[in-house]
Amino acid sequence: QACAVTYEDSNCWLQTPMSMVLGRKLFLLLLIGSCAPLAGAVRDEREDANMKYSMAKDSVAVNKTLAGKDKPWTPDSEASEFIRQQQMVVLGIGPPQGSGNREGGEAGRSYSSVWAVLTSTNLLMYNCPPTKCKQINTDTDNTGCKYPNKGVPSWWMDIRTVEVGTMTEYPKKMFVDAVDCTFPYLPAFKVCMKLSGLVGESKEKVSTELCDEDADFLTQLRSDIEQAFLSAHDIRGSMISQKVQDAVDRIEHREFGSNIGHVGESTEVTPDSMAPLLCMNTLAQQRKSVFENAFGRSLNKKSDAAHMDARMRFTEGQAVPFSPGKNSRSKAKFFFSSDSSMIIKMIRKEEYDNLWRLVSDCSYSQRLTEDGQWTSSLLNPILLAFIDAGQYWIVMRSEFVPSMIADKLPPKGSKWRRDFHKDIKPGNMVSDREEFARIVMNERMLTGLQMTPALDDIMARLQADVEYLEGKELMDYSLL
Repeated sequence: QACAVTYEDSNCWLQTPMSMVLGRKLFLLLLIGSCAPLAGAVRDEREDANMKYSMAKDSVAVNKTLAGKDKPWTPDSEASEFIRQQQMVVLGIGPPQGSGNREGGEAGRSYSSVWAVLTSTNLLMYNCPPTKCKQINTDTDNTGCKYPNKGVPSWWMDIRTVEVGTMTEYPKKMFVDAVDCTFPYLPAFKVCMKLSGLVGESKEKVSTELCDEDADFLTQLRSDIEQAFLSAHDIRGSMISQKVQDAVDRIEHREFGSNIGHVGESTEVTPDSMAPLLCMNTLAQQRKSVFENAFGRSLNKKSDAAHMDARMRFTEGQAVPFSPGKNSRSKAKFFFSSDSSMIIKMIRKEEYDNLWRLVSDCSYSQRLTEDGQWTSSLLNPILLAFIDAGQYWIVMRSEFVPSMIADKLPPKGSKWRRDFHKDIKPGNMVSDREEFARIVMNERMLTGLQMTPALDDIMARLQADVEYLEGKELMDYSLL
C-alpha cells in the first residue's frame, strides 16, 4: 500500500524543484527495493487466486456457451441472430413432405410439415428438424443444433419483406402426414396465419400460411416476426399501423386550443402528433357540425378528416416497405399502406419542426386545402405527422393529382392516356429530366400534344407554391 501511494505521489514531481525531485527518486528506489520481498511473498497467493478466477471464468464461459444461441445460416455474409424455432405446418410452398390433410381442411389446399427457424434477417424453412440440440427446450435456444443439408434451408423468406396477415382458427384439429422425417410431435394444426414476402435467391413474392396447434405460440411468433421486421429496418417502437393509430388517437383526444396559438401566431411547443391539414385553432372556435366523427367533434371540411383516413388505410394491414430508387437523396425509410394508396416516410427532426411552423399558423391548411383562402396547391399534402420512439414520420397520399389537373386528363384506361412516374430535380442532381423531356417531345411529334392552356394553369399554381415556400424560407426541389 505504501509503495502504491508513493508511486501515485510521483505524479506531482513535475511541480517540484529539481533538488527535491532527485531526493524523491532515491527514496522511491529504496521503497521499491524494500517492497520486492513483500511482492515475492504475495505473488504465489495472487497467482493461485488468478488461476482459480481463470478456471471459474472458463467454467462460466462454457456454461454460457451451452446456454447461448448458435449463429444461424444466412444466404450471404450478413450477420444474423437466432430468435426462435418450432415444428410447424405450412401451406403449399417448398418441397411437399406430406400427402395433405388426413382430416378436415379445405379442398385443393396442400399442407406440409416443416421446421421453422426465425432469425433477425430471415425466416428459414427446413424439411426436417435439427439433431444434436443440447437444450431440452429448443424453442428459444438452438445451441448445438445440427440442421439438415449442412444448415441450408429448403427455402427462406427475407424478414425485411415479410407481411403478416390475419389469423384463422379452424373448428377442429387437422393432421398432416410427415413422410421423409421424424418430427418431435405428430404434425397437426388448428390455427393458421397468413404470411407473404420475398423468397429465396429469386426474390419472388410468395404468399403462404403458417399453422400450429397452439394459438398462443402463433401469436408470439407473429409478435417476434413483427419485431424482427422493425429491427431490420432500424425502426424503434411499435409496428407502423400501431404508430399511426396512436398518433391519430392523440390528436383526437387532445384538448383543442391547448398549445395552439391564434391564427397567424407560431407556438414554441412542437406537438408529438399533428394533422397538418387541420387548422386546430380555427376548429376550436367552430362547433357547428356538418358531420360528426366517432368522438363527437365537428368537422366542416373533408380535409379535416384526412388524418383519420390515414389511420384507416394503415390499420387495414401491414405496411409494405418501398425503395425509392436512385433519385432519393435522403435515404429515408418509406412504407406503403396495404392498399398502396398512402405512403409513410421517416423524416429528420428539423423537417418536422419546420412543418410545425407551417401548421401552427394555419397557413399550411389554407394553402393546401381545396376550400382554403388561396388557390389550390400542387404540393402533395401531408395528412399526418408524428413522433414515435424518438423517430419522426409523415403520411402522404402515394399518388396525388389535384382535381383541376385530373379533370383535364382522359380517364384511366383510355387509349389516349399513359401513366408514368418521373422524379425531376434541378441542377446536377440525379434526375429523370431528360427521360421526361423525351417522352413529352415524342408525344408531341406523334399526337400533336399541346401544352397550353393546361400548362399555363399548372405553372401558375407552381409559382404560387414556390412563393409560399420562399416566404417560409423553405424549398421543395422535386417535381413528381
